[in-house]
Amino acid sequence: MPAIAEEVSCRQKTVRRWLHRFNRSGLEGLEKRGGQGVNGGSPRRSGHGSSLW
Repeated sequence: MPAIAEEVSCRQKTVRRWLHRFNRSGLEGLEKRGGQGVNGGSPRRSGHGSSLW
């Protein structure tokens, strides 16, 4: 997880949260925006326009 967090410029805790959501609900779990954090819990995107997932 440290390498993923570094690659996408976020904390390891954030990577763990999204991996758990994916493991629990698949891709649908990544699409839901359940009010986590200021941006609705959506994953951060890198500065070069590519998707995290």
